[in-house]
Amino acid sequence: MAQYKMKDELQDQIWPVNCVIIIGGMWANHSDWIKFKMDFAKSINKPVLGVRPRGAQVMPVAVTLASNLVVSWNSDSIVAGIRQIT
Repeated sequence: MAQYKMKDELQDQIWPVNCVIIIGGMWANHSDWIKFKMDFAKSINKPVLGVRPRGAQVMPVAVTLASNLVVSWNSDSIVAGIRQIT
């Protein structure tokens, strides 16, 4: 899939949602697509929920800075986080 087509697909998926959830694994530091999703969400005023992977000691700075809130990897925290930022 061409890069512009992938961007269009991601934008189409982000537009209708109430918030964007980003899993904050360290690979997020090296993913242009994750950065694109976070930047696009911010550009259209969609809140970003960062999720710290289970057992992770560190969270990528890019995800932390882009997130309105960072929560732990469990369903209660994620649901509460979504409710808090939307």
